Amino acid sequence: MSSDAVQDAYLVPHTKYVWPGEVRIFGVVWGGSDALSTPTHTAYQAGDDVSSTILSGSTSISGRTQTGKTASGWTAGETYYLYFSVVKGSETVVKALRVIVGEYGVGM
Repeated sequence: MSSDAVQDAYLVPHTKYVWPGEVRIFGVVWGGSDALSTPTHTAYQAGDDVSSTILSGSTSISGRTQTGKTASGWTAGETYYLYFSVVKGSETVVKALRVIVGEYGVGM
């Protein structure tokens, strides 16, 4: 995989910071002009799919903007990876966002 392909796989900025108890909705603005369909949004922590634990609701597309599911229930000190995907034209495209959860009393 080329370095361009790896860079393209992450959102910019590719890291967000949250606190335990915070409720967030992240989204993606997809480039290009191809039709977008079939949005998905999943969450992984330490290689495990934790979508059913920290994500609720649904993801949707309006124009070129994908709105993710509601994310909450973060564990202090953990790192999560949120994956957003759409079918763009005839190709499935995936973008990732790293979410780092702070710990109270520990600097971020």
